[in-house]
Amino acid sequence: MTAAPAPSQFDLHVAAALAKFLGRHPLFDYSVQSAMHHHLLGGIPFAGALFYLWVRAERENRQADLRRLITILFGSLVTIALALWAAKMVSWPPPRNLPGLAHLYPTYLFPDVNTNSFPSDSTALFTSIAIGILSLNRIAGALLLAAVPLLISLPRMYVGGHYPTDVLAGFLIGVAGYAIARVVLEHALSTRILAIGTRPGWRRVLLEACIFLWILEVAVSFREGAWIVGALHYFRAGFPG
Repeated sequence: MTAAPAPSQFDLHVAAALAKFLGRHPLFDYSVQSAMHHHLLGGIPFAGALFYLWVRAERENRQADLRRLITILFGSLVTIALALWAAKMVSWPPPRNLPGLAHLYPTYLFPDVNTNSFPSDSTALFTSIAIGILSLNRIAGALLLAAVPLLISLPRMYVGGHYPTDVLAGFLIGVAGYAIARVVLEHALSTRILAIGTRPGWRRVLLEACIFLWILEVAVSFREGAWIVGALHYFRAGFPG
């Protein structure tokens, strides 16, 4: 089901205006895109903050902080689910793949393989994490929340991956994803998982492994998770029945 056939005129205008800055300094353009692909303008700062907060909470036995970090984990998963649902509701090509705008983007940029730019998954994911961290550490959370538009959303719009509406939708989805986890799942799941997972033995090892893998996936913007989902779809299509 498609809720809108094309981006708004405002989206098209902003995308075209940003694209006019491309080509003036090719090295800068390539550096921005390369930094995105290597997660410097992405998950690494957020994963680093999560790792520091988890280690500090464990070392100082801050049970409330550990519970909140587990809630942030669930918030990120809820956010991803909401973003996938939204992408099925609204579908339009990113600026670089739109026939009316494609000529504005230099050929030296990496090709954009995405067929749909709505919503901005990265904006959604890192907004959810930043708001969660804000509840634990105001300075770190505020810095990361400010980094979402500056280091996550704007660079992706600059190279033609998203429209402003995609970014706004991603922000709202990120807020909603964390809110659902905080209100609905923190008491029901986070508290119980922490109570079970912090006991000595294999349960503690399993919890630590899950947290480590989650932080690792945040660092790479859940690329491996997306690859696994894509592989499952491929095998299902290749081997029906």
